[in-house]
Amino acid sequence: MRLMRYNPTAIHVPGKSLVIAYTLSRAPQESSPTSDLADEVQLHVSAVTSHCSTDPLLVDVRNATNADAGMCRLRALILNGWPAKPTSVPASLRPYFAVRDELSTADGLIFRGQRVIIPASQRNAALASAHEGHRGVGKCRARARAVMWWPGMSTDIESYVMSCATCAKARPNPAEPLISSEFPPLPWSKIACDLCAAKGSTYLVVVDYFSRYIEVKQLTTTTSAAVIASLHSVFSTHGIPHTLVSDNGPQFASASFRAFAAELGFAHRTSSPRFAQSNGAAERAVQTAKQLILKNDDLPSALLAYRSTPLANGYSPSQLLFGRQIRSRLPGPLPAPD
Repeated sequence: MRLMRYNPTAIHVPGKSLVIAYTLSRAPQESSPTSDLADEVQLHVSAVTSHCSTDPLLVDVRNATNADAGMCRLRALILNGWPAKPTSVPASLRPYFAVRDELSTADGLIFRGQRVIIPASQRNAALASAHEGHRGVGKCRARARAVMWWPGMSTDIESYVMSCATCAKARPNPAEPLISSEFPPLPWSKIACDLCAAKGSTYLVVVDYFSRYIEVKQLTTTTSAAVIASLHSVFSTHGIPHTLVSDNGPQFASASFRAFAAELGFAHRTSSPRFAQSNGAAERAVQTAKQLILKNDDLPSALLAYRSTPLANGYSPSQLLFGRQIRSRLPGPLPAPD
């Protein structure tokens, strides 16, 4: 009881290294007064329990402790002594066996050191109090460990914090490593689309994963009907793809767009919310299309130049999509008609 107020660290020093005899090596006196120890024990108990009778939170804990059959059995073990083996202890109280030397009871409460043990019926309220301010797992553990304890408290705190809806909304999402999308086997088999704003207008940008061929359609409105009409026009030229990838914008998440996909028979996949990189093909195509729009007053000519320019693999988007190079204003070896 004297040492409970301290946090000592034991260090072994060989006897040959001791200059003078230390206290434990001396023969104890035949009779030693115990009044000082009894007084200190009583002072320690008074210091721990001085506020227990008036604190309303501890009053609830005391009442719950007295009403909990397991806590009553634990109190009896503390007062009457523990058995030698943990197997002789009821299964529900075995987690306390390892810390039995630290347990005490006073004023209707059970303590581990100076921390009050919370009965099962009060643990949810205690977890809510520890999580006030919506601090993280480490801070909540530090607050709780200073004043209370029960077996598995650390795990319960982590589960409580991780299941908090408010914390989940504000929790930052670490960036995951990017995974390359599967390369489609055929041209115009998998396409991506997105909206782009430039020069006061909105455009629908469609890109083919296989060839990187870009289609750009100006929209008068950003409704699902306008997007569907533009895609109909694109599909009438290149055909219906097997898969279309888009973001989760309202134009693509509407019931009319789902009906459009079901009618034409293509699979509609959406990118991860708030993670535009998962639709990287469309994002890169939007950047390219926006540069073409901002830098050129004649968008069709700019698209013609882009579609006929070789990519890093040596082939232009038009060659990869159509199987031939389209004729542009550059002189080239394309055969002229007879």
